[in-house]
Amino acid sequence: MVDVFVKFGVLCAVSGSDPSFSSGSLHGLLRRLKRAEEQGFESVWLTSGNLWKDESGYPLPLVAAHFAVQSQRVRIGLALPLTSRLHPLRLAEEIAALDVMTGGRLDWSAVYPGDAAEHESFLSEEDFREQLGIVKGAWTADRFDWQGEAYAFSDIGCFPRPLQDPHPPTWLMTESPSLLSWAAAENHAVMVGPWSPLSDIEAQRRVLSESPASAGGGLVQAIRYVYVGKSVAGAREEAGPGLLRAYRER
Repeated sequence: MVDVFVKFGVLCAVSGSDPSFSSGSLHGLLRRLKRAEEQGFESVWLTSGNLWKDESGYPLPLVAAHFAVQSQRVRIGLALPLTSRLHPLRLAEEIAALDVMTGGRLDWSAVYPGDAAEHESFLSEEDFREQLGIVKGAWTADRFDWQGEAYAFSDIGCFPRPLQDPHPPTWLMTESPSLLSWAAAENHAVMVGPWSPLSDIEAQRRVLSESPASAGGGLVQAIRYVYVGKSVAGAREEAGPGLLRAYRER
């Protein structure tokens, strides 16, 4: 028996590398986020324009911080592709600060593309796991030491500490079977990308359920796009070009 829980949220993709993106687009994004809360959605998620390929480093945490002071109830999520440009201690403190600013309404997902080896700035799987280990250590200990392959330091603390106990919900978005098994062992929830076919969702669920270290078989959260139009035919016509472009980019 598999329990299924359905929640509705809004996923907003932004990219500083998109030449059509402007300050007006940013204000429009903030209006959409506010409208989502007014309409009763459970969460809003901010992501890069293309989760697997966008390395523009658009300042999503700044957008989330601005929206945090404009909202009261809706949960705020960040899907962040981790790259070598992002130090894990800085990441831990930024997410912790956002958790405080949102009043404990923050979720976040670490994104690792299936073709990461093709992108120079993306981490190896080993470095990716090390970064997440450092973030978790920074949140769960007053002071901690770390001796790893990529990072080494001693007697380091995280300020501020996250408001949520023990820390903000952490998701992992990846297509790598080895990282999925590791996520299950570490009790990280897995988030399936918005364009993933249903067969990918089932494959990820199977990897998690077969992991002996997974508590309760793991938790898979699938994000699916739903386009609402005045009619079925109209919705297909309006959304079709964007869907085709997204699939070609993958």
